[in-house]
Amino acid sequence: MIHSHQSWGAFNRLRWRLTFSYTGVTMGAVALLQGATLLLVGGVFYFTDLFPMMIAEKAKSIAPQFVRPLQAIPLSREVLELRLEQLREELEKRAPESDRGFGWGINASRQQKVLLAILARDGRLLATSPAAALPRAEGDRPVRPEKLSELTALALGGERDSTKLACRFSDGTLMAVAPIYTDPAEQGELLGALTVQIYAPFSLREFLRKAVRDLLPIFTVLTLLTGTVGMAFGFFMARRLTRRLSAISAATTAWSHGDFSSQAPERPGDELGELGRRLNEMSHGLRGLIALQQDLASLKERQRLARDLHDTVKQQAFSCAMHLGAATRLLPRDPAAAAHRLDDASQLVQTMQRELSEVIGDLTPRWAGAELAKRLRDFVSEWSHTHGIPAHWTSRGTVQLRDADAQTLFRIAQEALANAARHSAATRVEVTLTAESGEIVLTVLDNGRGFDPVINASAGMGLSNMRERAGTLAGGTLVLTTHPGRGTSLVARCRDSAA
Repeated sequence: MIHSHQSWGAFNRLRWRLTFSYTGVTMGAVALLQGATLLLVGGVFYFTDLFPMMIAEKAKSIAPQFVRPLQAIPLSREVLELRLEQLREELEKRAPESDRGFGWGINASRQQKVLLAILARDGRLLATSPAAALPRAEGDRPVRPEKLSELTALALGGERDSTKLACRFSDGTLMAVAPIYTDPAEQGELLGALTVQIYAPFSLREFLRKAVRDLLPIFTVLTLLTGTVGMAFGFFMARRLTRRLSAISAATTAWSHGDFSSQAPERPGDELGELGRRLNEMSHGLRGLIALQQDLASLKERQRLARDLHDTVKQQAFSCAMHLGAATRLLPRDPAAAAHRLDDASQLVQTMQRELSEVIGDLTPRWAGAELAKRLRDFVSEWSHTHGIPAHWTSRGTVQLRDADAQTLFRIAQEALANAARHSAATRVEVTLTAESGEIVLTVLDNGRGFDPVINASAGMGLSNMRERAGTLAGGTLVLTTHPGRGTSLVARCRDSAA
């Protein structure tokens, strides 16, 4: 119950995090879009050649109005100047209703000043409006004769591409030249050119400042409105998401407690539905795996019991039987020796009782891995006394092993000595335990008759048990070296727990 309450609280916090995140992203995206729009509009005016091209195209469309005045004989400068003055006034007064002026497209500055001129085809100045040079925003400024001459030369030289007949200067001055033909559509005779110079300073900073000031209330309302809608939509979507995640969490929590009856929701069509389906498949697999592990654990436990009983009780029973047989033979002629044998057999029976108690009780001896050397020393001494075979014990270094690894090495030593007593007919055995360079090495060496390992590889459980035990050690290996008539050497190795 506590875990379920904590999970619900966590998902509730996740829901609000998702809601506020969605709201913040929505409002931030709207604000960013608004700012980007302002920058884009300002950038189009400030960085592109849109204005000069507009002027050049408009001047090109107006140029035919001067064909008849230029063809008049005699040429009237007063008519040309009057027409230019009308155009200039319309432009400076921002008269969008005029179908003869430049229209709204050029009215980008309150400081806008215009200078118009008509040139003859030989470059002579025929008329201007006004007569003075193009002024600055403050005071007067000279006309740029070099650039104007360059554009005029192109126009009078036959250039018709408007993009090549217009330019813009950094202070806001715009310049364009439009050639005047008797028939523009049919490549008629060139009569002259119309030049346009406009001083229309444009400040991007001023533009953005005014735009933000004027549009801030609208942008604020729009941002708050989209934020409200985003919060409602985000809360709804987050609620659906957290409910589905909560259902998946409840199912996995039940699985962790061993209850596989719960199922994760499998709504098709999205990733969470696919996740639920895969989790349910995993739960079915886990149920089967747990059952299989239980069967394997039972099998391993039976195998371990068989090894332990073989390495302990069976070997001791064999020794007990040998002592009883010897006592039976000695009893008629040497009762004292027979009694000694019977005492040894009685001690072995007591040892078997202790071993069976350990196997039945917990199946794991209650001693620490650091006690391995002492246990082996006592066991080798007891084994030598029981079987009457001289045994030499040697220990070097400090052994630090996990309890399970220490028990495994002890069992390997028991099995090796039991085999030496039963099969080798050895007259001397050496047992060595060393700890060196992060490795523990157990060596059991006898001078018995040996055997052929190929022929005897599958005889009995002893060799297979030792190999299986060595395989459970950390970095464990077991090497058996023997030849008929040359004795037997067994070396078991594993990693030191302290390494």
